[in-house]
Amino acid sequence: MDSQALGIVATIIINSVAIGWTIRETFVRHGQTKELQESNAKLQSEVHRLSVHLNQEIVRLNRLNELTRDMYVNCARLNHQFSLRRKVGVDDIKLGGLENKSVDEVAEFLISVRGSIIEMRAIANVIGDPELQSLVEQMRSHIPVEMAEDPDKSSKLLDEFGKSATELLEKVYRLLQAATAAA
Repeated sequence: MDSQALGIVATIIINSVAIGWTIRETFVRHGQTKELQESNAKLQSEVHRLSVHLNQEIVRLNRLNELTRDMYVNCARLNHQFSLRRKVGVDDIKLGGLENKSVDEVAEFLISVRGSIIEMRAIANVIGDPELQSLVEQMRSHIPVEMAEDPDKSSKLLDEFGKSATELLEKVYRLLQAATAAA
């Protein structure tokens, strides 16, 4: 075999090895690309799941905020009614028909609060924050069910309930702030 034939054979062997190596590298890169695509799909799925979860959390916290705020406003309104009773006097209220209004407001307040507390407990359980759950339970324990004819006692009970509502509102706002900061 002459040198020219040997050179051609050597070139063919070198080219075959290079082509084989290139084919191998292509298969390796294809496998890596496929793994990367699968990882990307998993990551996108997880990001979507977390985004949906975060949005649901924000909706729940906004609902908790709305319920607490409504109870706080109703509490303040009712406390104002008792304040009027202290200022005007019970006899003047009876004559003016405000006593029945007060009884109706108390009943409406208690019905509203109990219903709201049930929903708040469910939301707090779904969120799973122990401090939030504790504050809802604290608020539940401060429902002023024993509001009496005594405006001072009623006002004190409503003040305690209002403080519980304020603490709960502060916690909800902190959780909302954290959730929206994460968004």
